[in-house]
Amino acid sequence: MSIEHLSDVPNPWKGFTMNRCLVLALVVLLISLWDNFMGWWGTEELGAIRRRKKPIGNKSILKPKP
Repeated sequence: MSIEHLSDVPNPWKGFTMNRCLVLALVVLLISLWDNFMGWWGTEELGAIRRRKKPIGNKSILKPKP
């Protein structure tokens, strides 16, 4: 079987451009890191809430002034 033109060879990657490759790589990266990122985000938020509720000296932030 002899091939005269390169266009005669079937190419399954014809429509897969560099931009699509980069987008696909970013999507895979985001999906793989999503659990780690969301876990980090949640712990930071809870830590900030805990810090706000800590009393300052004798006073608590949540106590109303008399």
